[in-house]
Amino acid sequence: MPNTRRKLFPLPSVQFPRQVAQEVFPPFIGTISGELTASRSGMPLGIARFKGFITEVNISALTVGKDDSSSPSGEVDVKINGVTCLTTRPYIRHLSGETSQQKTSYASAGDTGVRQSVINEAANDFNQGDVLTWDFIYGGDTNPDADKMEAVCVIVEVEPDK
Repeated sequence: MPNTRRKLFPLPSVQFPRQVAQEVFPPFIGTISGELTASRSGMPLGIARFKGFITEVNISALTVGKDDSSSPSGEVDVKINGVTCLTTRPYIRHLSGETSQQKTSYASAGDTGVRQSVINEAANDFNQGDVLTWDFIYGGDTNPDADKMEAVCVIVEVEPDK
């Protein structure tokens, strides 16, 4: 019986490294457990397994806290070997009148009081062995009226270099 399958493209495809990266090069994730009322810096995200670049940075908090006069807020800076890769840092904050609730900077969530990150494309690439770190910058009252910001997480999406 003749082979009726035709090869329409060379294997692996041009997208192969990107497809593999989604499975074996997961995003970098950082967390701070518990309540937060102060900034933290230099927290490790990890070491780059191979050459790539950062495509997106998002921040989420289990609760953003509550203080109507000095709203709790937090933003994240992500660094490659100590140098920021962002031109605009993702940001979340409590808005007056809201309850203390979960919020994220993912645009698709539609949360209020957030800002999405903007990646600096001139400073977002990394090499194998580079160290990624993150800073959490706290703003607002350090002793909120009600709840404190709690369980802050950052996710750094990456892709392999072409």
